[in-house]
Amino acid sequence: FFGQLGDGSNKGCSCFPVEVLNISEIVEISAASATHSLALKENGTVWAWGSGEHGELGNGKNENSNVPVKVLNLSNIKEISTGGCFSIALKEDGTVWTWGSGKHGELGNGKNENSNVPVKVPNLSKVKKISAGEGHCIALKEDGTVWAWGWNKYGQLGNGTNEDSNVPVKVLNLENIVEISAGGEHSLA
Repeated sequence: FFGQLGDGSNKGCSCFPVEVLNISEIVEISAASATHSLALKENGTVWAWGSGEHGELGNGKNENSNVPVKVLNLSNIKEISTGGCFSIALKEDGTVWTWGSGKHGELGNGKNENSNVPVKVPNLSKVKKISAGEGHCIALKEDGTVWAWGWNKYGQLGNGTNEDSNVPVKVLNLENIVEISAGGEHSLA
């Protein structure tokens, strides 16, 4: 309904696979639990399609697209992940960039506002892996520590509270971590 098939249509569903239009040389994909999708091209650019109501397509607009559109101002990306109504990308230099809904602080930039273009998560560097959940993000740093931000109603940030955080907080009692994954309302390391 929101164009998340990427085939140029807005049909409600497809009972068989359809080709996403106008995109090739893809090295990674991610589909949100909500209604948008991301693709990382071999050249380090990111492309998005589907719902854009909260800016989750990152193209400077707040509208849906039924074909892939280029996420603005991103290059040298090595990993992507889609959250509920937001997206996250990891650059080769270890910095993290987010866009879309910021209602619970999931953009990690100290604000609770949406952004329809990527914003850098400040005070977070040397990140080697990222993962987005329904309304929160987690990042694994090169030193083996895990950092989280966003929605925390169920303790998914792992910092001993149930309060949302719009900046990264260190997950407690974890060291020497090698892999992470953010679920809908929980996190794994």
